[in-house]
Amino acid sequence: MKRALFTPVFILLISLITDKSIAQAVDETNFATRLLSITKLNIHSARAYFSTDAYSYGGNSTGTLNEGAIIDLYKYNVNNQNSTYLYQIVADSVCTSGYITDKESECQQIKNSFINMGFGQVDTLIAGTEKTILLKGYLKLAIQTKQSNDNTYYIIMLTDIDKVARLIKLPMKQ
Repeated sequence: MKRALFTPVFILLISLITDKSIAQAVDETNFATRLLSITKLNIHSARAYFSTDAYSYGGNSTGTLNEGAIIDLYKYNVNNQNSTYLYQIVADSVCTSGYITDKESECQQIKNSFINMGFGQVDTLIAGTEKTILLKGYLKLAIQTKQSNDNTYYIIMLTDIDKVARLIKLPMKQ
């Protein structure tokens, strides 16, 4: 009898310990903390976070990186809004999170949140686009402006460069 009770309890405890999604919560204080938190999730936690009535699945695409490492990009539309959350997965871990909006004020608010968190700005120009880069350690925030169907969209992507390098096994320079 004790063994019959012990096995299910043991399996439950092991699953709680090994399931990292339980301990992985998203800090929704502001856009910066939300994107930072999403970037720390594993694939299961990210799917669980966006599996609410607030979001609708927008699809995904798959590509490859160095030495065949697979990268998946997932899109989740914010219901009743013209905005989208994005995240990229490498080796079952989120390494990039992002947000697309058509509101310049929202984009500026996100940028200011990151600047207030100590991100330094490096401006770069890429042919045909406007792109702003903010850096802090191995975290890179890229903000890009795109025109589509007479609308302006702001694409905000936060990447943990060190995490990407480790997941695809690239050496990082100090």
